Amino acid sequence: MKVLSLKDEYKYAFGRTWKKRWRKHVRDTYKLNGEILDFFLYSELVGDFTESVVHLVDGYDKDKRGFVGYHIDHKISRSYGYRNGIDPRDIAHVSNLRFVCHESNTSKGIANIIDEFNKWII
Repeated sequence: MKVLSLKDEYKYAFGRTWKKRWRKHVRDTYKLNGEILDFFLYSELVGDFTESVVHLVDGYDKDKRGFVGYHIDHKISRSYGYRNGIDPRDIAHVSNLRFVCHESNTSKGIANIIDEFNKWII
């Protein structure tokens, strides 16, 4: 039996309305200061937009993707996008994504990789 995260349980239980209910749960449960909560919601939006275009990333293979497999890396990080007021759709744009091994992504941290394809975002 697969163990679901709380977020996945919301997806399963509430269908199409899960995102709205999940965000309400986060707001109601975590009485964090506004900036942390705003970053959480910004990051969730980036994740949602990323999932809608991930199949377009060069070399993407859903079977290799996983916690210790390959990751989708945002060359310009979510935290940089949030701190600089960049639209979440731009951070999730396919020109800002790459499919890399988990070691490469986790060692990069929140550093940014600017190249000819994503420099328009900054």
